[in-house]
Amino acid sequence: MSDLGELYVAAPPVVGGRSSKARSLATKPQALNQPAGASQGHRILALLAEKNNDLTIAEAEFRRAAQSNSASAWIAAPWIDLGAFYARHQQPDPVAIAVRNGLNLDKLRGATLVDAASILTAVARDPDLARRVLREYLVSPARSDAAPAFKVHLQLGDLLARSADLSSARKEYAAALALAPNFPPARKLALPAAGQPMNPPRNSFLPRDLLPVSPLNHTRHVEFPIEAVP
Repeated sequence: MSDLGELYVAAPPVVGGRSSKARSLATKPQALNQPAGASQGHRILALLAEKNNDLTIAEAEFRRAAQSNSASAWIAAPWIDLGAFYARHQQPDPVAIAVRNGLNLDKLRGATLVDAASILTAVARDPDLARRVLREYLVSPARSDAAPAFKVHLQLGDLLARSADLSSARKEYAAALALAPNFPPARKLALPAAGQPMNPPRNSFLPRDLLPVSPLNHTRHVEFPIEAVP
């Protein structure tokens, strides 16, 4: 339901987008019978409200999506969505709370970790946590093409370089280059011109579209207490 709902919200009418279709899909009784369906319905309503610049309703629906979701495979994604919403609207403090809640609930330990790190980086919050979850992703059995490892190595390298840990940053850039030798950013950062300092682009990796992924085994991870978002 979420994919189709997002199409209705985002696409112009000429290619099938229409707010009424999105709202109808979000409120289908059969969709709301399941926790995941209810959560996705609230997410569609949140995206629709945000598109219409009704940020109060959008925030409320993103919160409902997070609080109504108990499906094990998708439980973290709505919290990361909520964090991304706050990031888009320059509210960094609730970003960190929502992201930590999502990480605490995440059992997949897949690309959601990369989304979480990207959102924290975008609002300059909790860089230690961002680095930690990127490292966890790189050794997780739930790695996927949704967040390619070579890009995550670059992202981690950027964070390390900004923290002045240039030796570790170089290792991450070298790992990215080994995985993707023809990817221009990897070559530029791993092999800087003579005499040129490493200068990673600011916020070079933005969050992917935040969609649930398939259930996979997960590794051990750091637990955070669930916090109330102000």
